[in-house]
Amino acid sequence: SAYAKMAKAEAEQLANFDALTGLYNRRSFTSSAKRYFNNYSTIGTLFIDIDDFKRINDEYGHDGGDAFLRSVAHTLKSKLGENAIFARFGGDEFVACIGDVSPDELQTIAQDVLASVAKGMSHRGQTIQGHVSIGLNVASTEYPLSDMLHAADIALYKSKHEGKNTITFFSDDLNNEFKHQQKLEKLLNKAVDGTGLELFFQPINQPETRKILGFEALLRLRDEQGIMVPPDEFIPTAERLGLIKEIGKWVLCEAVKAAKDWPKDIFISVNLSAVQFEQGDLPSFIKKLIIDCDFPASRLEVEVTERLLIGDEGSTHKQLAAI
Repeated sequence: SAYAKMAKAEAEQLANFDALTGLYNRRSFTSSAKRYFNNYSTIGTLFIDIDDFKRINDEYGHDGGDAFLRSVAHTLKSKLGENAIFARFGGDEFVACIGDVSPDELQTIAQDVLASVAKGMSHRGQTIQGHVSIGLNVASTEYPLSDMLHAADIALYKSKHEGKNTITFFSDDLNNEFKHQQKLEKLLNKAVDGTGLELFFQPINQPETRKILGFEALLRLRDEQGIMVPPDEFIPTAERLGLIKEIGKWVLCEAVKAAKDWPKDIFISVNLSAVQFEQGDLPSFIKKLIIDCDFPASRLEVEVTERLLIGDEGSTHKQLAAI
């Protein structure tokens, strides 16, 4: 009957399309893309993610967030034209594929999308401001869709870390950088309890007499092959992953334990990261450490960068004074 046909069509619509935006959902996009690829020799892929979507939901409510998602979907359709295919991959992620497009054309389209979204949209008399980050990739249709999506996703990851509201094209360099980052993240997740971490001690001399006054503790990380990873590579990643607090505490403990057996007039100096001051518990941690280890407080020196004190609301100054 006509009713049964309608019900079937409605069920198909629900199974294959995202109810909010009318775009394909992740599952149906995968099967549609396979058919779509047959018509072209190359495919441009866009991986799009809304920046700070949680802020939009918090500020304008969930219906504001929904309106913004619909607006991004509409922008994609209008900027990429009828012969592209689109999906909402869940949450605030969108994917689009467009056939036989050159890298330059894809870049122009992506810039259009970026600029159009950045103009904001009106919702119930308010203007909702928001941005997107985009990862791009152009590849031959010989490659499977999963490879294309992975490449565009890596490019998107880079856009997010470049400060958002940006467009990045996938490249081999980027792929290597991404693999390196992943390896580093794995190493650091293991290193939280000291695995792979090592302390080296660099002497601090009195220039005139060359007398050793103390040592600075230098943190090093070894990879699985035993190769040293420089701190300027792993420290920013550890900060980003929120692991630096644990690693920082490990460094303080190990440094104090090592220095305990040194001559009584030799101090130990430890570098602190800005992130270690965020929780406000650093002075009490250091106090407990020197009491537990029975280590003279005068022999522990902590070192911070000037950057830490710029833009400080006073909390860091207070903690340094307490230390």
